[in-house]
Amino acid sequence: MADDHDPGRAGDGRPVDGDPRPAEAYDRDGLSWEASVWLREAAREPLASAPPRRAELISPEPRIRLPLWPVFASLLLLVGIAAGLTVHLARGGADTLFGVRTGDTESSLNWSGYAVSHARFRSVTASWTVPAVRSTADPRATASFWVGLDGRDGRGLQQIGTTSGMMGAAPHYGAWWEMLPGPSVDVPMTIAPGDSITASVVADGRSTFLLSLRDNTSGQRFTTRQLDAAPPLSSAEVVAEAPSSAGGLLPLADFGAVHFVGARANGRPLGTFDWSKVNMTSSSRTLASASTLSTDGTGFTVVWDRP
Repeated sequence: MADDHDPGRAGDGRPVDGDPRPAEAYDRDGLSWEASVWLREAAREPLASAPPRRAELISPEPRIRLPLWPVFASLLLLVGIAAGLTVHLARGGADTLFGVRTGDTESSLNWSGYAVSHARFRSVTASWTVPAVRSTADPRATASFWVGLDGRDGRGLQQIGTTSGMMGAAPHYGAWWEMLPGPSVDVPMTIAPGDSITASVVADGRSTFLLSLRDNTSGQRFTTRQLDAAPPLSSAEVVAEAPSSAGGLLPLADFGAVHFVGARANGRPLGTFDWSKVNMTSSSRTLASASTLSTDGTGFTVVWDRP
């Protein structure tokens, strides 16, 4: 989908590709220079503050969609899955993102990490080290690691991240972005286990999103602008996931552990919002579990749980 901006330029007109600033020219919240400038210029209203107490989960305000939107979304998603493309779906109960909730811990069929809500979210960012996967006899085993906005209500999701998995008999690593209900799109970067990654999703508060990924180890960078006609901006997520493909959920690859650091939404630590810790479970068996948040509220670890 095209937008009114030059896709090769940041919000202030500077080129995204070939930017003379060094790779370390990123602000203290982990956003790229382009994303930081673009967010400041796009902001038109103050951000809502989240209550310090834990609130009960509530549904976001209903959105008005064009009558053909559900049909279009469903067809696009089915085409992506039928083509065998990886889709990073939020799956839980029959029509909900998550399954069982116990205090601040919830279960999901394919997510493990943290989700924050009860605020209007304009940005999310985090860093992690790409985990190496242990070889397995299942050539489909995959694990994805990403940041995103709007995944909690299950109606839309803007996300970017990396994948560690198997391609046949050999491990494979890559990067991707996705705007649900569309399928994931590969990022043209070479990713290796042990690489330090910083990713961010930034919204202008209306319909445009800036998705960025930086390989701090190799210096590679990627940025894309995408449109979502009616984003609720009601949640932010930092997640390890078992993605989906043609036959449904893919087996979760043995990634050992992944450590997320610098996890922030709207420039604030995740721990300062109403947060939920999510563990991945299937048939009462835990597949991956998230640790408690670090003392500064910006870090946690997701561990693959052996059967």
